[in-house]
Amino acid sequence: MAGELSAPVDAKALGAFTNRLRVQLGMTTTTLSQRVGVCQPQISRLENGLRGFRSVTLAKIARALGFDVKVVFVPRR
Repeated sequence: MAGELSAPVDAKALGAFTNRLRVQLGMTTTTLSQRVGVCQPQISRLENGLRGFRSVTLAKIARALGFDVKVVFVPRR
């Protein structure tokens, strides 16, 4: 399962990536929301790029999906 997203990321791309991981794991948005401790509509809004990810929420989602978050700062070109 691909678990790496390496490119400048916006909320929509990160949401789509999260959705792909969740679906690959056979997990519903309801199950993910329960594991993360947020309401199901919030997961849906995040996955659809309608809302940005807070770093704490992103870390909780990653853990619930079996991943860690790695942030890398690179110089602008």
